[in-house]
Amino acid sequence: MKTRIKLLSAVVLLITVAITALSFPIRAVSIPTFSIVSVPILAFPKAPGDLTGKSWVYLFSDWRVKLEWKDNSSNEMGFKIYRRSADSMLPNFNLIGTVAANTMTYNDAAAELGETYYYYVRAYNSIGEGSSETISVAVTDTAPQAPTDLKAMADSESEPTKVKITWNDQSDNESGFKILRRDSAGSTSFKLIKTLNVNVENYVDNEITPDLEGRYYTYRVSAFNSIDETTSVTGEYSVPFCLKAPADLSAAITSTTADLTWTDKSEKESYFAVYRCTDGVSYQLVAGTGHTAAYHDTNLNPNTLYYYAVCAVYEAEPSLGSPRTYVTAKTALASSGPSSSGSTESVSSSASVSSAGISSQASSSDASVVTSAAASSVVSDLSSAVKSAASSKTKSSAQTVSTVSETRSEAFDVISSDGVTSGVASQEGQSGMAAFLEGVRQNGLIIIMVLLAAILVVMVTLLIRKKSKTK
Repeated sequence: MKTRIKLLSAVVLLITVAITALSFPIRAVSIPTFSIVSVPILAFPKAPGDLTGKSWVYLFSDWRVKLEWKDNSSNEMGFKIYRRSADSMLPNFNLIGTVAANTMTYNDAAAELGETYYYYVRAYNSIGEGSSETISVAVTDTAPQAPTDLKAMADSESEPTKVKITWNDQSDNESGFKILRRDSAGSTSFKLIKTLNVNVENYVDNEITPDLEGRYYTYRVSAFNSIDETTSVTGEYSVPFCLKAPADLSAAITSTTADLTWTDKSEKESYFAVYRCTDGVSYQLVAGTGHTAAYHDTNLNPNTLYYYAVCAVYEAEPSLGSPRTYVTAKTALASSGPSSSGSTESVSSSASVSSAGISSQASSSDASVVTSAAASSVVSDLSSAVKSAASSKTKSSAQTVSTVSETRSEAFDVISSDGVTSGVASQEGQSGMAAFLEGVRQNGLIIIMVLLAAILVVMVTLLIRKKSKTK
């Protein structure tokens, strides 16, 4: 009797604890996530742009230089103006004035007639400074002399798309030089491509478009100051850019014929010209092939060395034709039958071997792919069978157990020109542990029922044993 009372008391106590636990609300445990805030920082001011200068006279005798520029920064404290005389042996610039932020002009009242000055402007703040380009300004009351002996040529054979322009400076009162260019592709006017400082006598134009064949460029150079601008009086100078030369020229030769082939590298040729000689010097035109990159030459002498040259021709302007490409080939003896050159045979043999190797590798590769595919199929079938067997057991529990997804953002720092973006912790979200406990609480009734059933089984077993002992 006492044993029954003890067992019943334990069951009642267990049920009470379970009911209390299931009815008690679980508090959410917070974890930190991160939101983005922006904190501004100071930065160097951007350099002023488009600096220009012009001399002018105030009250008939007071000469000045007016400087103007573009304000490219939004955080400057002001601008500093620096000047150096062009006749000075020292390279140092002197600070001649400052202006407030957002100011874009300055008048140099200390300029003297007949002098030439270099200027530049700096934007500044407590962090640093940004400097403009340097310009030159001549303080004068007369126009400059026009430059002479203007020449334009390719800067180098290795870089034909760079043009070097040279001239002679004939004035001593220019503020600088302007380089103007016009191309032959439908352009009717000259465009300013560069402004240079005083006393410069050459310029390299490296902005030529390399892939437009048959185009040529014309240049002019003008000296300028505040009074006037004078253009070179020696005329216009053209720099042609030739068609691209054929490539990969080769010859397959017999005792009396030669088959030439090449790669067409140009886009605007009128036709290809083929030249031939036997001394390597006195080339003669033998054919024009149109746009065909091949030529069949006949009636050759056996056992003779021939020199060939091929070039692309631009009919509208012959001087724009491409450079020649050369090849040398020797005809076979008269008794020899038609055959390719040794180099061609070697290439063909090599190509056959390579092709066989590729075929062998392809076959091996195909076999391994088939084997791999079969193995993958078996594994896939086994995996499907296992999943099918397990799905019936896991379906009900998958429907009752809630899924917990957790999104985490990590703290980071990003430095930009506008400021520093940093991670700041905020208390949001629910921990995975809290969600797990909530799931246990919702499904706790099933767990308690299982435990109670187990306890009842134990109690019945003990009672049966006790009665059997008593008998």
